[in-house]
Amino acid sequence: MTKDTENAIAAGMTPREAEVWEAVGRAAGLYLRLTEDEPQHGMEREEICHAFHVVQGWLAGRPFVRAMGYDKTEDES
Repeated sequence: MTKDTENAIAAGMTPREAEVWEAVGRAAGLYLRLTEDEPQHGMEREEICHAFHVVQGWLAGRPFVRAMGYDKTEDES
């Protein structure tokens, strides 16, 4: 288990969420290295970084959603 995974779990992520967190980080790094030596259109790097950050934001928010009870499927109204 990497330090990032340990930190993600300590922050409230489940082990599966932490695994996805790690995979997204690896994918982002691999993609950015893939395009280092190839021409990119002007916004490609910015757009791909934003896309990865959106996914990371969703993952980071999941522990909060659970803590607030919003992950419940039953109708409480």
